[in-house]
Amino acid sequence: MYKPRLLNKKTKIKRHFESLKKPYSFQANRIWSFLRNKEQELFVQLVKDMDKSLCLDLGAGACEYSKTLLQMGAEKSICVDFSPHIMSANQDLGIEKIISDVEKFNTNNKYDLILCLGILEFLEEPKAFLLNLKNCLKPTGKIIILLPLSFIKALIYSFFYLLKGILISPLDLKQMNKFLIKNGFQLEKIKAASFFSGMSVYSVRSL
Repeated sequence: MYKPRLLNKKTKIKRHFESLKKPYSFQANRIWSFLRNKEQELFVQLVKDMDKSLCLDLGAGACEYSKTLLQMGAEKSICVDFSPHIMSANQDLGIEKIISDVEKFNTNNKYDLILCLGILEFLEEPKAFLLNLKNCLKPTGKIIILLPLSFIKALIYSFFYLLKGILISPLDLKQMNKFLIKNGFQLEKIKAASFFSGMSVYSVRSL
């Protein structure tokens, strides 16, 4: 008897984002667009004085954040995403595009800046993933993460995706800060982008 094959979590996520007609950062929904624009404004504020020589953009999507970095003087950004449909094959000067599951992506490079913006909640092991990134940072490098500000807001965000048949982790910035500080990271900055989300900047704490 034929049994329909159940799609795994990452396949569902990939199909969802590939079904969007516009890049994730610029959806037509007014509330969504408002939140994304606020996040973009905060991002610009946070990175303006950072070393942006070599950047790693994980879950880069349409590479919008990396394009912003290049406009602000970054030399090169490595963009990693699991969907060639979202990333597109267009060549962007200063951007190297790699099609890969970010949790399986391996690199021997050391980066000045690593972006985890809108990706962590979709991963199988987000905390282990972040801990592994310590080995990818230069001594003065920074990591920026984007998450909902509180657990309640993370639950609302999770419920939004659950209605689409996608189960994501209800991660929030407050709990992630505690975890990373406990595990060798130094919190540099934390700022709200809007009433819903915020960004934190980390370095690796020296021994």
